[in-house]
Amino acid sequence: MNQKIRSWALALGCLLLVSLYPCLFQYSLNLPESRLADAAVFWGIFAGIGLLTFLVCLAILRRVEAAAFLGALCLLAAMNFGLLKSGVQKWLPWLPGGILLGGCALVLLAIGVLLLVKKWRCHVPLVLFTVMFGVLCLVSGVMAVPKLGRPEKKPPEPEPVQAQRAPEANQPNVYLFLYDEYSGPEGLTYFYNFDNSPFYEALEQRGFSCSDDSYNTESCSTTVLVPNLYALSYDASPFVSGDGEAPYLYRVFQELGYQVNLVSHNDFLDTDGARVLTKGQTESSICQYLYQNSLLPFTPLSGVMEQQMPQLRAAYQYKKLLDDALNTLDNAWQETAGGPTLTLGYIQCPHAGFIYDRDGGQVPEEDFLNWRDPQYYLGQLQYINGRILGAVDRILQHDPSAVIILQSDHGVRLGYHLTDLYGDSYDPETETIHQQNILNCVYLGGETLDISGLSGINTLRTVLNRLFDLDYDMVEPRSFINYYP
Repeated sequence: MNQKIRSWALALGCLLLVSLYPCLFQYSLNLPESRLADAAVFWGIFAGIGLLTFLVCLAILRRVEAAAFLGALCLLAAMNFGLLKSGVQKWLPWLPGGILLGGCALVLLAIGVLLLVKKWRCHVPLVLFTVMFGVLCLVSGVMAVPKLGRPEKKPPEPEPVQAQRAPEANQPNVYLFLYDEYSGPEGLTYFYNFDNSPFYEALEQRGFSCSDDSYNTESCSTTVLVPNLYALSYDASPFVSGDGEAPYLYRVFQELGYQVNLVSHNDFLDTDGARVLTKGQTESSICQYLYQNSLLPFTPLSGVMEQQMPQLRAAYQYKKLLDDALNTLDNAWQETAGGPTLTLGYIQCPHAGFIYDRDGGQVPEEDFLNWRDPQYYLGQLQYINGRILGAVDRILQHDPSAVIILQSDHGVRLGYHLTDLYGDSYDPETETIHQQNILNCVYLGGETLDISGLSGINTLRTVLNRLFDLDYDMVEPRSFINYYP
């Protein structure tokens, strides 16, 4: 009797520890932002899957420890199938997920048949599983302890930044809005044969000077290009919020008496020396990670789960953050009462994920990363066109003396994405320059400003020279080829 009790205790303990580990690991890894309730929900879900699998195996194998061992293997497969699928399809993009799922099922079935026929004792591997996952859970718990007392990291409250000198009279508010992966006209023609001239004509009617042939040639990576832009030069350090080092552009404007406001989608921009107008841009539930990397999205349960827990859907969370950032951008003019203000906006759009069609309707979630069909990138671009014009009109209505700069970091990187997602052929030597064609338009109080052919950095230097009688030289272009790793 004691042996039977020990077997049951070992079996249940193993399954509970195996199901607990990914939940506890994600909870401790993402503290203090993560919530214990989210980890508990998925521990319950995974434990339920493990126990159900164990009971089915027990009915067939008639041995507690063998059933627990096979149940633990099935549970591991169920908790990690989405992760396995992503990894395998990265190297074998032609392999359907159904084939991979069938292969996993055959392996587990083979192990089950061997356990049934050979009557293998499973006490030792079950003990090893229990000890291993017990240690992993213990380590995750220890990792969590020092973080539990740490205050949650929040962006700075929107209080005016102390200016380095008193602002001069009649200095205009300056708005610099960046739209990630917004292609310039030449890139859109090359990749999609798409004519975006109505958007540029609408800007020019509002008094903008626009460049069709601006290129950021030093890279095709946002994490390189945006820090460079804010440094007004090349080889800038990546953004690190909280290190006390404000980007050079912030400091230039602060020396001129400006405060700095940020509209930072996905909390991408460096917050040092600035006040952040967007809130909650890093809020994401660990439930989403645990769900997306499991077998659950590929089962009939997915519809019910996503209806009851919409935060499980990547598209739902992305839409929420994008809408918040765009709405904050629309009203950024309201946050300039404290004195002359530099408002910096970063929006990860029309970059994927694809959320909106051209009319603002929502794209099907299965097309969230669909680079194959041009309608999704072009539809989101046209939607963003409308949002840009709306934000510009609000600024011009309420802040008519403003200076507005609209740019992108790089253009559409279509060939790179098709290679990454679908394994298509890709010619980086030919395509890179077209990927580097950017959005580049400036409103300078209705005055004409010749920015034709200027990079993002040189455009900012030109605007600063014109506005504040500075003397920045133009930087020489660099060469870069966007090879696929």
